[in-house]
Amino acid sequence: MDTAPGIAATSLSFAAVLGAAMGLATIGGAAIGVLATFLIDEFDITRSDVGTLIAAFAIVGAIASPGAGRLADLLGGRRSVLAVYLVAILVLAGMATAPTFLLLLLASGAGGFANGLTNPATNKAIATLVPTGQRGLITGIKQSGVQLGVFLAGLLLPPVADRFGWRTGVGGLAVLGVLGLVAAHFRLPREEGRDVVERRPLREPHAPVVWWLTLYSFLMGLGTGSITAFIALFAEEEVGMDVRAAGLVLGLTGLVALGGRIGWGIVSERHTGYFPALAMMAALATGAAGLLVAAPHLGSAAVWVAAVLVGFSVGSWNTVAMLAVMHTAGPAQAGRGSGLVVLGFLGGFGLGPRGFGGWVDAVGSYGPAWGGVVVGFAAALGVALLWMSWGRRRLAVSGDDCGA
Repeated sequence: MDTAPGIAATSLSFAAVLGAAMGLATIGGAAIGVLATFLIDEFDITRSDVGTLIAAFAIVGAIASPGAGRLADLLGGRRSVLAVYLVAILVLAGMATAPTFLLLLLASGAGGFANGLTNPATNKAIATLVPTGQRGLITGIKQSGVQLGVFLAGLLLPPVADRFGWRTGVGGLAVLGVLGLVAAHFRLPREEGRDVVERRPLREPHAPVVWWLTLYSFLMGLGTGSITAFIALFAEEEVGMDVRAAGLVLGLTGLVALGGRIGWGIVSERHTGYFPALAMMAALATGAAGLLVAAPHLGSAAVWVAAVLVGFSVGSWNTVAMLAVMHTAGPAQAGRGSGLVVLGFLGGFGLGPRGFGGWVDAVGSYGPAWGGVVVGFAAALGVALLWMSWGRRRLAVSGDDCGA
């Protein structure tokens, strides 16, 4: 049963603090994509190496996420969210000061823990303090923190890097994180016993829908990681856009997703249901990737249109997936269920860029790699449709709660 929320739980400041934690914990990956040209020049690395940086960020997060989910259930939302802030600040500072590629890689990998903890921690806070029916808006706002970070990275980091160097830009993000940590300390409500968790729920098996969401998240993660890492570099190298315009392409995906995450959260909770919304977003993502395949022939306009579609689909689906997990797992297991779904997403997010970058280096063209992204998104669409037509009906016949 959902607990009654406190005043702070339904306030915009509560949602903003959670959103800032989400953005701070994940902005390192976006920064690597936006600053790829600068990193290649300074460290004399390849595109495949750029993919490796993001892969380290994501794969460590994937490995850590199941344990991070259990930790969030045991510690509670407040302490887990504060831990996200602290780790993310240290990671950004480490990236900004790394003198070698190896140390930059280690710093990026260390960011994986904050990346793996941020969804379970923030979901735990919402599931504990906000009842079903009021979570869509709060979850959409907090998930939009990731996309706000992407937008700010694409908008601000290239000009800052041009004028002052890329290290100054990343270091500035760490300073902003300190301000966010202070705000979180004062604005996050103290649970006062709300997060006392029985050991029994931590040992119970996951609901079937959580496994379906994990598979969907893995497939979407493959394309999400590839787009985050390479859409800006692709816009420069194959479409002929300058570095600032290319950075704004990635930034636009984040800007559109700011509204997309909030809108999809409300619509999926109150109207369409979670999996129909996930199916629609996978279909839009497939179309966006198809546009990127054709962009070298169609010109920069195709990249801008694709960026809008990416923001409304690739950049927005995570809100709906997290709502589905909270609905299915309930407050007691919200962190644990979120951790498994995040494992799937970050596993795909880590593998995608590495494979994408290696493919581009091998064939000398982005086209086949974008084609692989199309296939991944189409497979995610198939998973959503299969759950709607078979998995949910099977559980309904058996009398189980089909959740999402």
